[in-house]
Amino acid sequence: MDSTVCVICGLPETPDNPLCEEGFYQDTWIHLRCYNLPETRAWREPRAAEDPNYRRYGELITAGFPVACPGCGLTNHLFPKSIGHSPTWELCCTECGEVDTEGINPYLHRETVQKLQRLYDTFLRAQDFSQVEPAVREIAQEFERTHGAKPCHCGGRFSITGVPRCRGCREILLDSAFHYAEPVES
Repeated sequence: MDSTVCVICGLPETPDNPLCEEGFYQDTWIHLRCYNLPETRAWREPRAAEDPNYRRYGELITAGFPVACPGCGLTNHLFPKSIGHSPTWELCCTECGEVDTEGINPYLHRETVQKLQRLYDTFLRAQDFSQVEPAVREIAQEFERTHGAKPCHCGGRFSITGVPRCRGCREILLDSAFHYAEPVES
């Protein structure tokens, strides 16, 4: 008998309420219906306060996480790449941070996106950073060698290695090839 239960409500999986991996902690499960409950936020808050890696993980997986630019103070929203209903791997301009939402189609370039997803998982969990950046550069070089790099209107190019930049002053917001930024609408 499976003893896997939801850490929030303590109940096992049911056909109409599947268990989902919590994401950070191994063998930790939360019901789909419990995922966004106040009780779940209350469960996560003390863990984020105790564990900086867990707090970082929570921020990095949050779509639209607000980040103030260290250069000009403009608030931008960070988004993980390849999330939501469109699994396209977005590309950022290497100079201005503009986002090419056509990006990399995972149905046409499955192996490339799978490699990036594995590296993203390592990046999220703060595991062995020294291997992530060189591997991303290698994937980008291989992809751009065979498929080219689309130019941006600013003179830069859209690349897997592009990082999220402030839309006000182009300052780097996060040294991550796994995120892009959008300005906050005022």
